[in-house]
Amino acid sequence: MIHTASGDPSDLFPSDNAWLWLELWAKDAAKMAEFYGPLGAYSVVHQEGPGDRPELHLVAAGFPRAGILEIERKDVPSTWLPYVRVNDLQQTVAAIERAGGRIVVAPSPEIRGGKVAVFLDPLGAAMAVAEWKDESEGEGKP
Repeated sequence: MIHTASGDPSDLFPSDNAWLWLELWAKDAAKMAEFYGPLGAYSVVHQEGPGDRPELHLVAAGFPRAGILEIERKDVPSTWLPYVRVNDLQQTVAAIERAGGRIVVAPSPEIRGGKVAVFLDPLGAAMAVAEWKDESEGEGKP
């Protein structure tokens, strides 16, 4: 959808401490896929989401660019959630808490195999961290 004037980086799996993924937590995942799909010439690929909630991936050039996850609570506004790839999730969670962040979704085996945490920074902005192996090691995006 967006291209830089100086050229886009290669499609490589991100290194640790780099942006990993963007996920839209939406009230209506299908409606958001209809909106974003044509904007970036994305294919919409259905994935197994947590629980019974739909999860859709926006795919371009064979590479998943972002996810759309339907949220259960309709009183919560739709929002984009950025993910950062980390080497050690437990160490990162401890560092977030020491720095004044608040973990709002703790690592849990029921959520992405316990490899993800969502936190709020001291001013309330939400982010996620994920301990994720390179795709060549047999794992894909969050």
